[in-house]
Amino acid sequence: MKREKTGKSAEKTRYTSLKRKLIIIFTVVIAIPFLAMALYVLPNQIRAQYIESSGQQLKLADENMKTFLAEVQYNVNYLAPASLLKSAAGQLTSYADRGEADDRVVRSAMAGGIEQEIFETYDSFRLAHPYIEWVYLGLESKEFIQTPGETTLAAHYDPTTRPFYLEAVKGKGEFVLEPYEYDGSVLLEVAKAIYDGDRLLGVGGMDVSLDSMTEMLNQIRIGKNGYLILLHQNGTIISHAADTSFNMRSIEELEIAGMGSIEEVSDGAKRTSFQGEQYLTNVYTSPSTGWKVIAMVPQKEIFSAIFNVWILILLLAALTYGIGLILVVRFTDAIQIPIRKLSRRLELLAGGDLHTEVPLVDSKDEVGILASSLHSVVEHLNGYIEEMGTALGEIADGQICIDLRQKYLGDFTSIKKSIQRISDSLRQTLTDINQSANQVDSGSRQISEVSQHLAQGSQKQAGSVENLSSTIAEISVTAKQHANYAADVYESINHVQSEMETSNQKMHQMVSAMALINQSSENIGKIIKTIEEIAFQTNILALNAAVEAQRAGAAGKGFAVVADEVRNLAGRSAAAAKDTTHLIEASMVQVDNGAKILDETARSLQNAVEGAKGVVQATDKIVLASTEQANSIEKVTSGITQISDVIQANSATAEESAAASEDLTGQAEILKELVHKFRLDELPQK
Repeated sequence: MKREKTGKSAEKTRYTSLKRKLIIIFTVVIAIPFLAMALYVLPNQIRAQYIESSGQQLKLADENMKTFLAEVQYNVNYLAPASLLKSAAGQLTSYADRGEADDRVVRSAMAGGIEQEIFETYDSFRLAHPYIEWVYLGLESKEFIQTPGETTLAAHYDPTTRPFYLEAVKGKGEFVLEPYEYDGSVLLEVAKAIYDGDRLLGVGGMDVSLDSMTEMLNQIRIGKNGYLILLHQNGTIISHAADTSFNMRSIEELEIAGMGSIEEVSDGAKRTSFQGEQYLTNVYTSPSTGWKVIAMVPQKEIFSAIFNVWILILLLAALTYGIGLILVVRFTDAIQIPIRKLSRRLELLAGGDLHTEVPLVDSKDEVGILASSLHSVVEHLNGYIEEMGTALGEIADGQICIDLRQKYLGDFTSIKKSIQRISDSLRQTLTDINQSANQVDSGSRQISEVSQHLAQGSQKQAGSVENLSSTIAEISVTAKQHANYAADVYESINHVQSEMETSNQKMHQMVSAMALINQSSENIGKIIKTIEEIAFQTNILALNAAVEAQRAGAAGKGFAVVADEVRNLAGRSAAAAKDTTHLIEASMVQVDNGAKILDETARSLQNAVEGAKGVVQATDKIVLASTEQANSIEKVTSGITQISDVIQANSATAEESAAASEDLTGQAEILKELVHKFRLDELPQK
């Protein structure tokens, strides 16, 4: 019970782990995309939307400014055509020669003539356009007119020296836009130099209020709290929608982190900080005016939008996760229950149970395939083991010839072949044992009969050999005495011959030694000749080395000394070799004389040895004949003794062989009875 409880606990843990893994995988699959969207994709997308939206608003503001300025520029061209300036030259009032005491008030009502017409045209046009503050015209002849009138000009007022005139002339026919502050409002000076061909006629212009344009910019909102800043190309703030107190102040005075100077105000989006608050700033430079429109969006507004999206994503993720979790749990149970049943059946199979039914799974998916495969495995294993058990039982009962009729699949084919080979091998082995037992039985019977006949003949031969042995023994004693006498004579003569042969050998050795001495002297002569050649070559090499050392100069002095020493040694070697050659040649002459004397002595001694040999040979033949006769008699005696022993041994062996043959016959019968217990014939055809 305890083991079963433990198995169920482990099984529950295993299946719970499967469900937990699937839930964890599902959680990760859901969490990763939602986290990626919440932390990366959507925040970047929201920022991109703000940047795109601010960019569109910046372009819209630029289009509105372009429209406004185009209208102003059109009006300037309309009010100051070249024809008007040419006809007005000399007809307008010049204030250049009027000092402090002179009347310097511009009075339109007292002008008269063409000047009066220009006054009325300009004034009516100004009144028709409320945003126009001043309309003015300065001629190269230093004449000047402006509306509204009743304005006191500076003493000696020369329009050609005024900033509006000089900047317009620098523009060479292009409009010059210069903002300035007047009476709490921001005005824009729009002036243009008028030419008649290449001749400068004058400068016409008007100063317009930017209140309407600023109001238009203030109405443009980016998000909830974003606003626009209009910046002149020289760094002057034309309009600050959030705080008009910054109007006409330098961009440096705002101390915006990341845009501390006009050079840092570059197109594109960047993060900045202003008055302790983080902003997403987008800059757009107008292609027509060069002015910069800056969109300022508080980062906290973007973070608020991102946070709202996070809340929405969190709710959506929770809803998706809840629905998905329910589906995963149901899907897990649909897989887990059949897998649990199949797992239990596999555990029984691992324990050796092949008879319990495999659970049925009504499914065509992988689980169904698993159940079907398990059923097939159990069925095949059951069939294999039953057939193999039956076959092994038949072998144990003596039926060696078996036939495995079931079809074995895959690697089980080798088991079938192995069992079949075991059966065939046993049958062949037992058949061979049976045949050998029959042969042993037949041979043992024949050996028993032959052994009995041999024992009887051996007993008869033993008596005859004993009589022959006593006669040979007497002949052997007489032959040994004769052999002893001959041996004594042979030993005396042989001793004399041995001494003479020894002397002869010593003489030959002396001759050989003299020949070796002569040969060694010749070899020494060759060696000395070689030494002379080496000394000669060494002398030549030393001479060459001395020449090379002399060529090398101071660096070769040491080498020259060594070369001289080598040459001296070579000379000494050559002299010593010549002296040694003379000594050896004298020794060789003396050796030749000694060799001749030794040859004559050796021939005399050899003749004496030859004479002794004849006596020794005759005596030797006598001794040899006597010895051979005695040995032959001894061999005959020994042979007869051996024959007697062999006959006795044969008799005993024959008796033992007969007994052993009878025992072997009995064992062969027992072996045949054991083999007959196995059925070695082929199986009948079924």
